[in-house]
Parts: sequence; C-alpha cells; structure tokens
Amino acid sequence: TETGLERTVSTDGSGRFTAPVLPVGRYTVRAEASGFAAAVNDDVRLSVGETTAVDFTIAPASVQEQVTVSAEAESVDAETQASSSTIPERAVEDLPIRGRNFTEFVQLTPAVVQESDRGGLVIAGQRSINSNVAIDGADYNDALQGNQRGGAETAFFFPQTAVREFQVVRSGANAEIGRTNAGFVNVVTKSGTNSFNGEAFYFNRIVV
Repeated sequence: TETGLERTVSTDGSGRFTAPVLPVGRYTVRAEASGFAAAVNDDVRLSVGETTAVDFTIAPASVQEQVTVSAEAESVDAETQASSSTIPERAVEDLPIRGRNFTEFVQLTPAVVQESDRGGLVIAGQRSINSNVAIDGADYNDALQGNQRGGAETAFFFPQTAVREFQVVRSGANAEIGRTNAGFVNVVTKSGTNSFNGEAFYFNRIVV
C-alpha cells in the first residue's frame, strides 16, 4: 500500500467487513476464503473523512487462481448524510494561495467565506465562532476567539506544505465530531518519509 500499513479483518455472517481508522492513501484490498478464488482490488483510494465501499464477488475454485479487480472504487460516500467537499492533495500543492495559509482553500467549497478582519471561517451562514477545525484529529481552535487557531496572525499559520488534504463538512456532521453547530474542517497532514525534503517559495504582488 501507499502507506505501508497492513491490516487483516474478518467478515461477519453476511459477508460484511470494516477496517476503521485507516490513514488516507491508496490501498490494495484482498479477499480470501477457503475453497474460493482470491479476489483483489489494487486501486482503493481513501480520502479524509470518507467511508469507501469495496465489493467483491468470489467464486468456488478447484485450482489456485486469483481474480484482480482493476476498476477504481466508487468515490461517492453512501455511508454518511453529511454535506461535504474534499480539497485534494493536488489542489493544496499546486493552487496559488495568499500567504501560504491553507485555510483559504476552504473557500473553494460552496457556502464558505472567510472573515476579512479575523480570518475566521463562516460556514453555511453560521458565525465563525461556531465552526470547528481539527488537524489529524486534534483540536485546532482558538480558545479565546473561537476561530481556527492563529486567525489572521501570520505567525500562527499551520504551514501549507504540511497539509495533505482536508474535508469541509457544511452540515450533517457525525455526532462524534462535537463542538460545533456550524461547519467542520477536518485536516490530514502528510506522513514522514525516509528522505529529506524541503521547499522554498517567493511571493510577490505587483502594484500597478
């Protein structure tokens, strides 16, 4: 897998299985049962905050054989009722953004604007103090202002280069999220590697 993580789970009596709390990324899923041909889907992609369904049809096998499913898994999350949008890794890396502040990407989703004075996120018309921002599951809210930590203070910005992707839930968030009656921003950071990486950037705005 892309993450290097391996997990083995068993189905219930109806053939259903779950593998919760997996890091985002691309996975290979293999289904095996005694007396049946193994089935493999080698292109299962998990995005932040989403539940991905993977279906297999396995047939009896008298000899050793394997069925490989190469089609990409359905990207529509049919398991939750939330109204949400995902900002993918490609957008975070390539789109120009003022000040390298990843929270401005939230405005790429419908019904979301950012306050001009404090930088708070106004989601679906609710006050920014009611929004909730989490990074890798940890609270990233300002205890005093109620907005995302740092607000308009540049020194406290979480670096854009550390963000892999994130999800903006406008309504219908699961009860497990809590602390919000507005929207929820769920951020996932990049994992470490075995090599040194870095970047340099230059921002210049020409005044005409």
